[in-house]
Amino acid sequence: MASLPTVRQLHLNELDPKRREKLALLFKHAKLTGIDGAMLASALDPSLRPSLILMNPPFSRSEGRGVDQFAAVRHLRAALGRLAPGGRLVAIMPDWFTTSARLSKIYDQTFENCTVQTACRLARCYHKQGTSVPVRLYVIDKVPGNIRPAILARSNVAEIAAAVAVVKRAVGPCEASPIYARQQTKPGTLFKAMRTSAKPPAAKPRVIEAPSISPLVFRSLATPRPLGEQAGVYLPYRPSRIDIDGAKAHPTPLVESVAMGSIPAPVPEYCPSLQGRILKESLLSEAQLETVIYAGNAWQQYLPGLFVPADEGVALTLAEDGHSYRKGYFLGDGTGAGKGRQIAACILDNWLAGRRKAIWVSKNESLLEDARRDWSAIGGMTADIQPLSSWKIDQPVPFREGILFVTYPTLRSQRQDATRLKQLLDWAGADFEGVIAFDESHEMGGVAGGEGARGSKSGSQQGIAGVMLQNHLPKARVLYASATGASEVNNLAYARAAPDRSRDRARSFRLPHQLLHLAGGPRR
Repeated sequence: MASLPTVRQLHLNELDPKRREKLALLFKHAKLTGIDGAMLASALDPSLRPSLILMNPPFSRSEGRGVDQFAAVRHLRAALGRLAPGGRLVAIMPDWFTTSARLSKIYDQTFENCTVQTACRLARCYHKQGTSVPVRLYVIDKVPGNIRPAILARSNVAEIAAAVAVVKRAVGPCEASPIYARQQTKPGTLFKAMRTSAKPPAAKPRVIEAPSISPLVFRSLATPRPLGEQAGVYLPYRPSRIDIDGAKAHPTPLVESVAMGSIPAPVPEYCPSLQGRILKESLLSEAQLETVIYAGNAWQQYLPGLFVPADEGVALTLAEDGHSYRKGYFLGDGTGAGKGRQIAACILDNWLAGRRKAIWVSKNESLLEDARRDWSAIGGMTADIQPLSSWKIDQPVPFREGILFVTYPTLRSQRQDATRLKQLLDWAGADFEGVIAFDESHEMGGVAGGEGARGSKSGSQQGIAGVMLQNHLPKARVLYASATGASEVNNLAYARAAPDRSRDRARSFRLPHQLLHLAGGPRR
């Protein structure tokens, strides 16, 4: 450490408590944290933007995930997200993280808007520690440039140190820099010269433009679009009241019932803001963009009256000192319409507006990767979505910004001294205005109870937990998504609606006509 230059501030992050104790003894003036490295971009203080990061991430395991093939990549992306523009990051990575055909796309996405100044492969770097696993060493500057330099392969650190010349940190877009010092070589023979292939010319640096965010341009139609040709009881689906500039049709045909198609949607007033590449690359279809518009339009409105949550159960009570409750939005598209991507798009619209906290509730843990796939497909990072189960039930969630993924069974789970619902409410805060997305919302369908074959039955616990989450966050933008949610009106009792004045708890919610939105648009 004596050979390193003086730094203005040293911040050390180590997840393991024992190693953290050792670091506290060695670096008494440094600030220490114990955050999961994959969450550096969202869990650290937003004002902390280091100009230099040194990291040695885990290769095959992640906190809360267990075995994780791409753990090192998640940590590297999080660190690059936290690094200040023009800063430098030096990382030890697994040997498979390279420009191979299988990893080429992941490699390019990771180093977008960066310059890889040095790429080394060490075959026996940790041989003294008892392992012969090769590793890669990357020196990355956060400025656009060449990300595929020639790879310098050596056996150990001593050989690398003798061959590498330290490249000055880039200040702006720059040409690819040499990655190692030229070595003296003996004159080659004629046959050796014939065997030596010509080196390809150096690749020109990539100049990547920052993503443009602009309002979605659409035109409201005073007269609804004419109906398409009927086939049986179905009509081809089309947005009836808006025409979105540059939007492409859905990749597969969409239909709606004749009854639904004969009722035009209202004229929306809300205009979302999205990244320009969403239209340019057709990441969202016309029908999916329509959902973002109408969801935002519903969230601009509030239910009449002021209410407070009841002491018990899921009811709301009229109160002069109560809260106004924002309207919800129901997405009833069928299978194949891409409801997961529509949920992600609604969250992205609010994310770009500064509301960078969201809650994604779904059926089971296996759907976490589906949510991450849909979120990353429209420009998000997979590390933005973290499962609530990663933290113990009585542990505060350190995830400052991002999307918390929680299943319905997890949402209802509790101990005598703690509940997942309270943990979620503490993280969101009383003024939470982000999106709460209830994917597969029919899982809450039994909240109102009712009459069964063996008499009356009480409401389901996960339905009650879902409604209580909404009741304690009146400003939340609630999105319900289900292809089978409207099979019975009683099964929609979980939806945010005007409360009934009846004291009968089973009838404490009624569904107003302003709330129900099916087949990609609001229907009245």
